[in-house]
Amino acid sequence: AAQMLDDQRLEFASTAQDFVHFLEETREELTGEVLSESEAEVMRLQHALNQKNTEIGQKTLELQRLESLAGGEGCEENPYTPLRVSDLTDMYLATVQLGVDREAALEQELRVQQEQSALRLQFSERAAAFQGWCSQMKARMTHGNSFQGDAEQQLEAVALLAEEVAAGE
Repeated sequence: AAQMLDDQRLEFASTAQDFVHFLEETREELTGEVLSESEAEVMRLQHALNQKNTEIGQKTLELQRLESLAGGEGCEENPYTPLRVSDLTDMYLATVQLGVDREAALEQELRVQQEQSALRLQFSERAAAFQGWCSQMKARMTHGNSFQGDAEQQLEAVALLAEEVAAGE
């Protein structure tokens, strides 16, 4: 019986250490600023987070197993580890919350990227319109009949063209 208890304590310590290692690595993955440059990148991060959240969810079974290993008679004190089930549960719940927080941060980043995409499209449309207008003005100035006649007529044509340019027509 003593050997079985010792084996149970050793198994708890080994499994708990692996569990903590997973939680620490996951915590590193889930913390830090969300930086992206596109909607596609945010969606890739969301997909990776969904996979990580699935992994985290599967760890509930491992936590339950640890609870059962620690729940045996005489297992309150474990010479192989200072970890207790309550410590592991707290760490697990904190990690779950990090996943929730990361999901909210990614949703916010997706909204930001969508707004930036809309602004980029708007800028592109306006730049294309401006380029067209510039081409028209250049053509009128270099190839048009606007500047024919005597100096007075040419000056009037330049003044009209200047007004058009100022009005942004």
